[in-house]
Amino acid sequence: MGTEITLTSKEIAVLSSRQLIAICKNISNEITSISQAINAPPIQLSQWRKDNETCIKAVLVKFIEGTLLFYGRSREDMNDYQVASIVNSILDKYYYFRIEDVCLCFKRARENSSYGGFYGKIDGSVIMSWFATYDKERDEVIHSMPEEKINVFTGEEYSREEYIEMLKAKIAGGDLYANEALRRVGTFERIMFDRRGEYASYKYWRKHKFDNKV
Repeated sequence: MGTEITLTSKEIAVLSSRQLIAICKNISNEITSISQAINAPPIQLSQWRKDNETCIKAVLVKFIEGTLLFYGRSREDMNDYQVASIVNSILDKYYYFRIEDVCLCFKRARENSSYGGFYGKIDGSVIMSWFATYDKERDEVIHSMPEEKINVFTGEEYSREEYIEMLKAKIAGGDLYANEALRRVGTFERIMFDRRGEYASYKYWRKHKFDNKV
């Protein structure tokens, strides 16, 4: 996809809202499915908020303004407090979304009747209901995907032992990049071991968050 966002934290920090809005317009034109959004580069809203909060908030405001215009309303139909509350709610509750998810959520809300009919009133509850609907659809897509054993080392079909053996051979041949790759293997495994309980809890929460609560 031509509009994939592959930015570093430093690049995000200096990105202007105008530049991000231009990126979002291209994303909205190209992304047509939730699976495409899920497979986009993993830059979550939480990272945008951390590295350039002003930018991501300004872009979400533009999305809201665009939605009001789409329904024949004006920016004045929501006061600044209402808009700021919606923006903060999106960033707080859907921090794991990507820009692609946000673009597609607003797009699907405009085009898909399953997001609820529009009866002349648009406010924070309406917009947040769109995000809740999208989030549920997103989870269904994620859970429908076949579970694959992901090779975190190369993306190819190596066992851990074969991969490390290959790296050591490259290091012996003077490959400095292989030395860094071997270091990352150890770092990744230590992180996953230290946070294994947290990761298990996260997987359980994602699987059961829509279960009926007694």
